[in-house]
Amino acid sequence: MTSRIIESVLSGVSDRRATDFRYRQGQFISLHSWIVNHLDELQEAVCEANAASLDEAKFLITATLNHLRALYESLDLKEELTLEYNVKKGHNSPERRIPRELAYLIPERYNVLSSVINTVCSCLAAGCCCLVEIPDTLTAETTILKKCIVEALDGATVGGVSSRPGEEFLQKCFIIDQTGRAELGSVPALWSRPNLCAVAIVDRTADVNKAAGEIFHANTFFSGRGPYAPDLILVNEFVEDELINQLHALSLQSKLKTSDDNSKANGKLDARPRAKKLRARMFISEKMSANFDIKSPVHKEASAIPVVAVTSLDCAIDFLLHAYPKGISALYLFGTPAQTKYLGQFIPARVNFINYIPATLLVGPTAPEGYPLHPTLRYRREMMEIPSPQFFQDKESSITSITSAWKAGHSTYEEAIQPLKPDGQPIAGDINFFLQGFLASFIVYMVPLLAAIVSGGIYAIKLTRY
Repeated sequence: MTSRIIESVLSGVSDRRATDFRYRQGQFISLHSWIVNHLDELQEAVCEANAASLDEAKFLITATLNHLRALYESLDLKEELTLEYNVKKGHNSPERRIPRELAYLIPERYNVLSSVINTVCSCLAAGCCCLVEIPDTLTAETTILKKCIVEALDGATVGGVSSRPGEEFLQKCFIIDQTGRAELGSVPALWSRPNLCAVAIVDRTADVNKAAGEIFHANTFFSGRGPYAPDLILVNEFVEDELINQLHALSLQSKLKTSDDNSKANGKLDARPRAKKLRARMFISEKMSANFDIKSPVHKEASAIPVVAVTSLDCAIDFLLHAYPKGISALYLFGTPAQTKYLGQFIPARVNFINYIPATLLVGPTAPEGYPLHPTLRYRREMMEIPSPQFFQDKESSITSITSAWKAGHSTYEEAIQPLKPDGQPIAGDINFFLQGFLASFIVYMVPLLAAIVSGGIYAIKLTRY
C-alpha cells in the first residue's frame, strides 16, 4: 500500500501538475470544502486525541481554516505571470523562487491534525508535492486525517504513508521534521525544536492583573500542553504575592465554572460523552537559591509551573542565560516599554511578545528553525521553495558581463580604490568629552555671570552721569 502511494506521488512530481496555478486553487477549495462538511467528526477527533473541550476544538479548527484561507488568498496569478515573463520582457527577476519537488513530513504529535494540514497547505501554495508520515494508530485524529488526505486531495500530489521509506528515497526528499528527533544527516531539511521552553517575565511596572490573566489562560488552554505555553514564570519580588494571589483566584473561578458547566451538560439528554480534559499545570512559588535547580529546567511534561521571584531585570537575564543556554522558544514580557526593551535585548528568544500572549500561538505545530516566527502562519509558502533569481543584462545595471568588465578593467579598478564616504562622526580630539563638559559649564555659569557684570557696569555708568 505504501509503495503504491509513493509511486502515485512520484508520478505527480514527474508531470509537475502541482505547479499549475488553477490546479493549486482547486486543491485548496476541495480541502476547505471537505473540512467544512466534516466539522462534527473533526471536533470529536480533536477532543478525544487532545483531551480538549469542544470550544478548544472549534478554536483549533478555526485557526487551521484561517491558515488555509490566508495561503489560498495569497495566490496571485498576475504576480506569478509577471515573474515568469520578466526575462522575456528584458527585466530582472531577483525575487524569483521555484518549488521543491517533493517534501516528506514527519508531523508533531501535539495537534497533529492542525500540524499536518497547515504544512500541506504551505506545500500546495508553493506547488510542492508532499508525503505525510501517519503511523497506523487507532486514535480518531489520525484516522480522520488519513480520510481527509484521501478524499479531499489528489493522490498524485499529497499522500499519507504509515512507515518511513528507506534512506535512499529520503535523500531525494525535502524533510520537514516537526519532532526534532529524526536523524536527518545531510538530507535537506526544515526542522523544529518543540522541546524548547517558553518563559514569561512579570516586571514590577507591569499590569499584574492583565499579566496573571494572560498567563493563567495560556496554561489552561489545551491544558498548557502547547509548544508555546509558558513553562516558567519570573516575577519581580515586589509584585510576587500579588501575582500568586491573582493566579490562585483565577484558578478557583475556573474550577467553579467547570463544575457548573459539567452540571449543565449532565442535564442534557443529548450530551455526548467526551474525553476527560487534562488537568492544567499548577503554579508553584519557588525560591531561586534553595528549591529551584537551574541545572534541571522545566519542560512540557512537568506537572507544575515554577513562579520564581527575581530582584531585578539583570537577575532575570542572568538566570535565564544559565538555565537555557540553547535559547527560549517564546518570551512573554510584561512591563513598561523601557523595561521590556531591556529584557528582550539581552535574552535570546525566537520571538518576544509584549504584554500579551497570542491565542493562535498556543495551537498548531512548532515553527521551523531559520525563519521568523509568525503567530498565525507557522508554515509559509517560501519555506517550500528555493530561490532561483533570473538576471537580464541591463545597460543601466551595475552588473556587467565578463567581456565588458575585462575591457573596462582599469577604470573600474581606479573607482573601486577610492576612499569610502565619511562616516559623519566628529574627528577624534576635536571636541572630546571633557571639552564638551567645560563648554557646557561655561555656558551655564560664566555667561550669566558675564551678563550680570556687563549689566551692572552699564547701570553704574548711568548713575555716575547723573
